[in-house]
Amino acid sequence: MFEHVGKRFIPLFMEKLRTMLKPGGAGLLHTVGKERDTPEDMWTMRHIFPGAYIPILGKVIAAMGEKGLVPMGHRRICGSTTASPSTRGPAGLKHTHGR
Repeated sequence: MFEHVGKRFIPLFMEKLRTMLKPGGAGLLHTVGKERDTPEDMWTMRHIFPGAYIPILGKVIAAMGEKGLVPMGHRRICGSTTASPSTRGPAGLKHTHGR
């Protein structure tokens, strides 16, 4: 739920994460994100993530580095599961069960 932290609080989040880990410890950051700065989908921002900030991967990694955290990980890029929700609303959602 990192996307609900908000852009303004990312440095504070990373600092708190660093203080909570044991020396040499590992943590998991699970989030919805994007690879580049693109306009937000207003339907998603209103109905799915109100008030949230969908973080850009490179900026998350930079924020981690600024607080002495070392990204190790794995990322999985999943394709879109919606059909233009910003123009079709809930009726634009595709059924993806069993994919």
